[in-house]
Amino acid sequence: MWIFGYGSLTWKADFEFHRRVVGYIKGYKRRFWQASIDHRGVQQQKQFWLLRLYRVLYMPGRVVTLVPGDLTDIVWGVAYEVSDELLSEGSSLNIREKSYQERRQETVYAADGASFSALVFIGTSDPSLRLGPAPPEDMARQIARAVGPSGPNSTYLFNLATFMRTEVPHYKDEHLVQLEELVKHLQDTVQIK
Repeated sequence: MWIFGYGSLTWKADFEFHRRVVGYIKGYKRRFWQASIDHRGVQQQKQFWLLRLYRVLYMPGRVVTLVPGDLTDIVWGVAYEVSDELLSEGSSLNIREKSYQERRQETVYAADGASFSALVFIGTSDPSLRLGPAPPEDMARQIARAVGPSGPNSTYLFNLATFMRTEVPHYKDEHLVQLEELVKHLQDTVQIK
């Protein structure tokens, strides 16, 4: 069985797999519209003062999901050939991807020209986990500030951008590039780390 990842699965495969193939799917756009309340952020926005000097904000992070596009839209990622047990109830991958409740079979077009069917995890439409669109500057501020048990939300963004630059250098994901530039600018000028 094949699974296709377009977010953290592109750079963090913490499961056993038989093969790894870089490729893309058609008809979707990758967007930072999914809330992360258990990995790259927390459920409710809170703030406190650390040593009365630094204001720390806790808020949901923003991670990627797929939104419908047209047939010319593509999303690059990584397909993994895995055992069926990897997707069994209670498996570590199912726990990791629990906020991606919709699953679809899509055709993956590999960089070498091959194509095959793979399972794709798509973010839920549950309003508590679906942040939806926002001005890029607002999304960048949220990504720059959010931190969760898996680390800073900005690390997620930067790791995904690094994957695209190193493994798919011929393709530019405008949404991803814009957010990366905005978050880096915020970190450089406002000292949000």
